[in-house]
Amino acid sequence: MLQRLTLSQARRGLKALGAIGSNPTTLSAAKGPLRSTETALGNLVTDALRWALTNLTSLPAADAAIINGGAIDDDLPAGDITATQLQKVLPYGSTLVVLNVTGAQIIAALENGVSVEIPSSTDGRFPQVSGLIYTYNASAPVGRRITSASTKSASGSVQPIYPCRRYVIIVNDYMAGGGDGYSVFATAARISSPSILATTAVAAYATAFSPLPSGTDGRITACSGAPGTNPKCPLVRVTMDRCIFPIGSNPTALSGAEASLRSTETALGNLLCDGLRWAVANLTGSLLPPTDACLINSGTIRAGLPAVNLSVTSHLQPIVPFGNSLVVLSITGEQLIAALENGVSGSFANSSALAGRFPQVSGVVFQYDSAAPVGSRIISAGIRSAAGAVAPVDPCKTYVVLVNDYMAGGSDGYTVFTSASKVVPTGIPMATALATFTLARSPLVSGVDGRITTCTSGTCTRSVNAACPSPPPAAPSPPPPATPNPPPPSPSAPLDPIPVKSPSPARSPAIVRSPASPRAVRSPSPPKPNPPPRPSPPPPKPSPPPPKSPSPPRTPRSPAVPRIPRSPPKETFRG
Repeated sequence: MLQRLTLSQARRGLKALGAIGSNPTTLSAAKGPLRSTETALGNLVTDALRWALTNLTSLPAADAAIINGGAIDDDLPAGDITATQLQKVLPYGSTLVVLNVTGAQIIAALENGVSVEIPSSTDGRFPQVSGLIYTYNASAPVGRRITSASTKSASGSVQPIYPCRRYVIIVNDYMAGGGDGYSVFATAARISSPSILATTAVAAYATAFSPLPSGTDGRITACSGAPGTNPKCPLVRVTMDRCIFPIGSNPTALSGAEASLRSTETALGNLLCDGLRWAVANLTGSLLPPTDACLINSGTIRAGLPAVNLSVTSHLQPIVPFGNSLVVLSITGEQLIAALENGVSGSFANSSALAGRFPQVSGVVFQYDSAAPVGSRIISAGIRSAAGAVAPVDPCKTYVVLVNDYMAGGSDGYTVFTSASKVVPTGIPMATALATFTLARSPLVSGVDGRITTCTSGTCTRSVNAACPSPPPAAPSPPPPATPNPPPPSPSAPLDPIPVKSPSPARSPAIVRSPASPRAVRSPSPPKPNPPPRPSPPPPKPSPPPPKSPSPPRTPRSPAVPRIPRSPPKETFRG
């Protein structure tokens, strides 16, 4: 009989004497896996810590929990769970500590966790996690081994860790004090130390969720090989440790003037769109197809870029401050042209009231007439390759286009994107992508190159093919051959007296009677043998004709009473 652990007992400490839960499968505490990869027992403990913070305290939910693998010391056997067993699993009397940290500090902590020789080291710093997904390459230099890191919410949403964003995490007091090399936590902002033992948290969780779930779900992945040879080990990763320090330089100031951004091509818009495409290609590797184009609504861009050494928080984040992430769409050329038409559908009469839907682009070249009727303002549209060749947008072709999640959801009038044939949210924030590009490509090169041009009404000939023609209708199936109708019977007419026909070779002759003569009687035919089964048995042989009795002479019919001749009698007669 399971003994229910109440919240008050949990807050006072683990006092239950009997079983407090059940575990259907033995969860191993083997040091090799615990100190090199994701484990079912590590998942259970860290999930329990996050759950306990919400259910045993009044503190807000934690984004993640991290515990050093060395804190877990013994298996959790299958069967009833007791306090004694949990104290063997977590024997060091650790308590929970809640920290407020930046994304850069989380990455630094993960880098510390994978900084030893794996799997040969007996060091216990390897991080078991909840609410995090990360990939590491043990063959990379120390400090550069984390190749990707994301948060995963309770609803399953995965978002890349942004270096300057703040997160609430749970660790044990040993790590919070800098133990096992986690010095980054010793200087982190401490929210609370709720004095809850790790064993108490796991006990309360076991009581609430028995029989306990177990297994792994892809939180930790080890990749191998040189960076760039494995999609999980990209050549370039987002910098996680430079929020306030310079990450690149910009030699030329780029204006963020609204009047320009919302009506024409700008150097800042080009830099942003080119940078976003580059970052997505390099952060996702072969996981996504190359993009043909990028469209970003100019209302997203809220600041210029000064000619200085650039930092994320001071210079890059203010350009795209809304936290939008990037989405990859598969759309037809017809949908792409419709999106461009939406982008230039606002009023251009007043420079102070220009629409934020106007698109800044990469990979697209278009010309528009602001005075033409809405829906037919795009004069021409083409796709420019990396080599510089421009091909007209084919309305029937499919293109891969990068946009932000605001546009992908249909906002700013871009409803055409909601019917894209394929939608892939990358989860990469725009500011993170821009920071990645800046770090790799500094000093930044910028300028305009004829992507967007305007013309005056009447001076341009519209050449865009805006609609994909419908396929021709299928040829109708030929009608089935008509079955010929039998010819209609010939009209009746007054007949002369009918002569008696000669017997046909296949039938017995008809018995012609006068009106007063009785029916002639045929001799019964001998029994016919049953023929063997055939699709169409042949007709039986005719019986020998009976002796013909003389018929009285036939009286000619009166012409006034015409009569239709009767059909010859059938072969079967009544006896």
